[in-house]
Amino acid sequence: MGITIVTKKATLSKDKKKLTLHGISVVNGAQTTGAIHAAEQTHAKDIFVLTRVITVQDEKLISEIVAGNNTQNSIMAWDRRSNNPVQMRIANEFSSKGVDYVHRRSSARKPKTSIFADPIGQALCAFSGDLQTAIRTKADIFENETTYNKVFPVTISAGHIYAVQTLAWAYDHLKVQLKEKSNLGSMTDIEERQLKLLDYPASKQFVICIVGELREEIAGRKLLNPNSFELKPTFIAADSKKVVQAWVAALQAILPQMIQNLPAIEYQVVRSTEHMNAVAKSTKGIVAAVPLLQTSFDPLRLMLNSPW
Repeated sequence: MGITIVTKKATLSKDKKKLTLHGISVVNGAQTTGAIHAAEQTHAKDIFVLTRVITVQDEKLISEIVAGNNTQNSIMAWDRRSNNPVQMRIANEFSSKGVDYVHRRSSARKPKTSIFADPIGQALCAFSGDLQTAIRTKADIFENETTYNKVFPVTISAGHIYAVQTLAWAYDHLKVQLKEKSNLGSMTDIEERQLKLLDYPASKQFVICIVGELREEIAGRKLLNPNSFELKPTFIAADSKKVVQAWVAALQAILPQMIQNLPAIEYQVVRSTEHMNAVAKSTKGIVAAVPLLQTSFDPLRLMLNSPW
C-alpha cells in the first residue's frame, strides 16, 4: 500500500520537516487515497502512508511515468492516457460547457452528470462498429495504440462524444422504465421481448452498435463517418435531460423493430458481429420504408450539427 505523486515543484522547509508540493497528481494509489478519504478524521489523523513524490516538468515524461505506474490491470488502462493531448482537449471542451469529463483517476466524488473516459471509450468503440472490442477487449481501447487512435482520433469532437454518451444514458433510462413496468405486471409482449434483450450485459454495446449503423436514417442525411454524428455545441450541457429524452424517443422506435428480426436467441445475438450486422440491415430497411417511424427522430435531428 502506497501512493505515487507527480508534481511540478516540491519545496522542503529549512528544518526539513515540511514538504510543500505545488500542484499534484496521484498516478498510483487511488485505492489508498480513497480509503483515507472515506475514513473519519479521528481515524485518519494518525495514519502514515508511504508516498513517493516525483518532480517533473516534461509533459511527455509525465505520460511515461503514468504508464509505468499503471500496468497492473485493465481498470487502470484509461488512466494511462490521462495526459494524452486528445484527452486533455476533450476535457477542456467539456469544461467550457460545464460538463465534467473524467479522464484520470481521482478519489474525489464526481457528479452524476460526469462523463468518464473508460465507459465512453467503450460506447464510442461500439458506435463506430467494433462490437467485439467493446464487449470483449475494452482495455485495448486505451492500451493498444492503433485501437486508441481509432476510438479517439485527433479530430473527435465533444459533440460526437456527448451524442454517444447521452445515447448510453437513454439506454439506461429506457431499461429502468421497462423494469418498472415489468414489476407492475403491465408489460406488453413486445416490451417483454425488449427487456429480455436488454437484460444481457453485452446488450448495451450491441444496441449502441446498431444505432451507429442506423446513423444516417436517424440523422436523415448522409454520414459516411460515425464521428460526424454530433450534437450542436448549444446542446452540450450538464443538464442532459432534453437530449436523453430525444434519444429515448428514437430508441422506442428502433427497439421494437430490432427484436422482431433477431436471427438467433438473445444471448447469442448480442455477442455476435454477424448477428449485429443482420439485425442492423433488417432494421435499417424497416426504418427507411416507414416514414412514420422517422418522425420519432425529429427532436434529435434538430439537435444535430450539420456537416455543411
